[in-house]
Amino acid sequence: MIPCSCVPPGVRAKLSVLNTMSRIRGEGGAAGYPPTESMLGDCMSHYGRELGAASEFGAALTGAGGALLQVAQARDALGVDIKRTFIHPLQELQNTELKEIRYQLKKLHGRRLDFDYERRRRGNVPAEDVQRAWDKFLLSKEQAERSMFVLLQRDVDQLSRLAALVGALLDFHRNAHRILLGLHGDLQAR
Repeated sequence: MIPCSCVPPGVRAKLSVLNTMSRIRGEGGAAGYPPTESMLGDCMSHYGRELGAASEFGAALTGAGGALLQVAQARDALGVDIKRTFIHPLQELQNTELKEIRYQLKKLHGRRLDFDYERRRRGNVPAEDVQRAWDKFLLSKEQAERSMFVLLQRDVDQLSRLAALVGALLDFHRNAHRILLGLHGDLQAR
């Protein structure tokens, strides 16, 4: 995260307006600060243009700014890809399967308490009530075990999502490396 003191006041004002508009529209996520590469690329491009194309340093600054803007675009694409392929499925897992398992375990705990209560009162209650509490407990136990088994069976899916995350990170770094190598070669040629 970029400290606020490093972010130009115009960018902070723009983010504030975007966040306010997002809240008014009822949209969830707030806009974050632009990537460092983007701000640096904009700055370099701006001052490179001010120096003019006749200046070797100005042309180099403009080229460096363009390369950094490409790296910023690659970082933005990485963020979108990570959210789509890793974070959203993980949130879906949290909201569905893990929530179901918590519910089943809570239900199992309640049925165990019911069975223990009925068992302690064995002489005062009919045997059918104790057996019914035992059957409910076993049914809840089987449902909780089945929910956990299904989650464990999907381990391969989770591993493939993690592998996709690492792949996306590798692609970003390869792309950034390629862009910066091109910039370095251009600067060396100048």
